[in-house]
Amino acid sequence: TDIIRHIPRAIVVGFLAPFPNMWFAAGRQVGSSGRLLAGFETLLSYMFECLALFGLWRERTNLSAWFIFLVITLGAVALGLVVANIGALYRLRFPFWVLLIICGANGAVYLFHRRAIVASASNGLAPEAIPGTVQS
Repeated sequence: TDIIRHIPRAIVVGFLAPFPNMWFAAGRQVGSSGRLLAGFETLLSYMFECLALFGLWRERTNLSAWFIFLVITLGAVALGLVVANIGALYRLRFPFWVLLIICGANGAVYLFHRRAIVASASNGLAPEAIPGTVQS
């Protein structure tokens, strides 16, 4: 039952660590520049997490997209449960972040195409007239 009660915290740690309050403190081994770099990378990961949600929404009927989402989530939660050192967690979750970036790229494509469709509609063009757009 202790593990079950710790799962919400593991989700937060697995997906969002290192936290913003850690970005500006000087580290013992990497100094403040290493922490700032880690903070910048974490901001990028936050952006890809949001884009991945759009990508998942786009592919919500595709079972393989849900499987990838499940692998990413289980990996992040498992690491959040068992890895106490944020630096180690930061390195160990990279294989799952590769999948997250792929899903995020799909979300970025989805948003780009939606924006192109909205822009073309305001200009009086039919969505089919936009090269590369897919109706979903």
